[in-house]
Amino acid sequence: MKPTILVTGFTAFQEFDRNPSGDIAETVNGKQMNGFRVKGIRLPVSWHSAWPLIRKNAETLKPAAWLGFGLAPDPFIRLETTARNEARYFYDEFGKLPPPNGAGEIIAGHTPAIPSALPLDWLREKLLIRNFATLGTYPLEVRYSDDAGGFICNHVFYLAMSELQEKIPVRGFIHVPPYTRDTAAGGPGDKDLIDVGVFMVECLTEWLAGRRV
Repeated sequence: MKPTILVTGFTAFQEFDRNPSGDIAETVNGKQMNGFRVKGIRLPVSWHSAWPLIRKNAETLKPAAWLGFGLAPDPFIRLETTARNEARYFYDEFGKLPPPNGAGEIIAGHTPAIPSALPLDWLREKLLIRNFATLGTYPLEVRYSDDAGGFICNHVFYLAMSELQEKIPVRGFIHVPPYTRDTAAGGPGDKDLIDVGVFMVECLTEWLAGRRV
C-alpha cells in the first residue's frame, strides 16, 4: 500500500464565505503524487472539533506527513515557521471559546514555541521557481511568518507539533490568501489559488520521495 500524506484545510468563517484552504484539501483528496496517496479533509472552524479530526486521521492513516492549510487575509502565501502555545479568546464559528488551559495557553505550562518540521526552504524555492516560470498563473508572493495567529489555525498547528512528533515527523502549516473578490484589480483568480495549493502538496511529496531514495 502506498504511504499517505494528510492535508487539511478549513470551512468558511467570519466574512470569508469561501475558504481556499478547504478547497485545496478537497481538491487533492484521493490523488496519487510521487508514490504517495493524499488524504485531504476540510475541518470545521472549531476550537473543540478541528484537532480531534486531525488526531483521529493521524492515528488511522499513520501518514508520512501532515500539511495544514489555513486562510489569512494577507495577499501572499505565508510559510509558518513557528507554532505558538497561545490561544486568544476569539469565538469560533460555533460560538465557542477555546478550552481554559492556563493563561491563554493551548497546553498549560508547555513549551512556548515549536518550529515547523516542513521543508520550508525547499517549498519556498519551488514556489519562487514557479513564479518565475509563471505557468500561466498569477505569481503569488511567498513570505516566511513566525506568527500563525492565536485562532484555530495556530491551535491545530501547535497541537500537531507537540503531540504528533513520534507519529508524523514531517508536519507543519501554511496560510494562503483569500479569493480575490475583484480579479480585475489584478489579484489571483480562484483557480490560481487552488493550483498553487496543489503544487505545494506535490512539492512536499517530491521532497518526501527524495528522502526515501
